[in-house]
Amino acid sequence: MTPAGTRRLKSARTLVYANLIPLLGVVLLRWNVLALLYAYWWETAVIGFYTVLKMLRAEAVPDLPPENGAGRPDSVPARATQTRVFATAFFILHFSGFLFVYWFFLFQALPALIGALAMESNSWADRLGLLAVAVGFLVSHGLSYQQNFIEGGEYKRRDFISLMFAPYKRIVILHFTILIGVTAVGLAGFSLTLLLSGQPPFLKSILHSILMAIFVAIKIMVDKKFHIEEHARTDEAISDVPA
Repeated sequence: MTPAGTRRLKSARTLVYANLIPLLGVVLLRWNVLALLYAYWWETAVIGFYTVLKMLRAEAVPDLPPENGAGRPDSVPARATQTRVFATAFFILHFSGFLFVYWFFLFQALPALIGALAMESNSWADRLGLLAVAVGFLVSHGLSYQQNFIEGGEYKRRDFISLMFAPYKRIVILHFTILIGVTAVGLAGFSLTLLLSGQPPFLKSILHSILMAIFVAIKIMVDKKFHIEEHARTDEAISDVPA
C-alpha cells in the first residue's frame, strides 16, 4: 500500500473509532434515534469547524479576475486574500444558520411532533455520553485534518472556494443515509412492537438496541467509504499536478 493509502486508512480507522462512541450510547445508555441524531449534530458542527481551518490554510488560488470592480489592476494575491476573507465569513454565517435550523428541528420540532422519539432520560450519563461523542469527533476529524490536509499536502492543491462547498456534499449524503436509517428503524420498531405485544419488556429493549446498532453500523460504513474516496480523489489530483 502506498504511503497515501496508509494515511487514508489510518485516518478512516480513527473516524470509525469515533463513530463507535454513539454505539456505546445505544448499548450502555439505551439511546434511541433522537439521541443519535443529537450526536450526529455535533459531528456536523465539527466538520464545519475544520472546514474553516482548511479555508484559512489552503494555499492554492482559485481562478479570479485580475481587475477589481473599478477596473484598476490588482495583484492576484491581494484579490485572493480579499476573496478568502469574504468566502470564509460567508461560510461561517451560512453554516451557522444551517446548524441552527438543524438544531431547532432536532431539539424543538421533532420532539414536539414525535414525542415517542424523545430521550427517555436526560441524566448526567446521557450528557456525558454526548460530550464524549463531541470530543471523539473533534479528535477524529482533527487527526484527519493533520494527517491528510497538512502532512498529506492537500493544503497545497486545494483552494478555499472548493473547500467551502465540500462539506455540504458529505453532509447531504450522510444525512440522507441517516434519514433512510431512521425511517427503517422506526418501521421495524413499530412492527416489532406489534409482534412482541405481551412479551417481557427486556426483550423489546434488546431488539431495539440491535436495530439501533445496525443503524449505527450502516452510518459507519457509509462514512468510512466517503472519507477514503474523498481523500483518494484529492491525492490523485495532487499527483496529476506538477509541484
